[in-house]
Amino acid sequence: PWEKYDDNAVFRHLDNRKWFALIMDVSRDKLGLEGEDIVSVINLKIDDVILRDMLVSQKGIMPAYHMNKLHWITVLLDGEVPEDQVKDLIDAMEQDSGAPMQILRVDGGASVNRFLMQFQSDILRCPIDRPAMVETTALGAAFLAGLCSGVWNGIDDITKIRESEHVFHPKMAQETAAEYCAHWRRAVERAKAWESM
Repeated sequence: PWEKYDDNAVFRHLDNRKWFALIMDVSRDKLGLEGEDIVSVINLKIDDVILRDMLVSQKGIMPAYHMNKLHWITVLLDGEVPEDQVKDLIDAMEQDSGAPMQILRVDGGASVNRFLMQFQSDILRCPIDRPAMVETTALGAAFLAGLCSGVWNGIDDITKIRESEHVFHPKMAQETAAEYCAHWRRAVERAKAWESM
């Protein structure tokens, strides 16, 4: 979403276009962690304040970097927090929204990673729609200039311009994806008392 940081990727609701997840690379020291090496993170929107407080007490999850810390969390993608838990968090967001996700539209530099997009589709069990133009910061600037100069009459004209480059559909067997998630939940249950052992 930002030209300066073209490795980022945004997940939006298809109906209202609102962000609910943002993948980015951040220096560890900016997250209050030791070291200055770069780590990938995903910021997730969490409207439930109690759930947010419970989550940020877990290792690898913290108040959001670069977002509203009351309504967003940052999850490390360096292995401390397994991908299945990230999937569970996205599921929780979906349930809170009151409408199941029919399709996810992604953009940003990380969305060019075919493996990442396919895995997201497999685990989330929904199509992932990647546009022909993933550099949406530059595209947004062009659209704004066009609106101001009268090239387009309004937002509806711009909406029709978007072209899908590829839609990733779930390929992994549903039973396999469910088994991965079940193994993850079982591991979480076994690890809950880890600190007290």
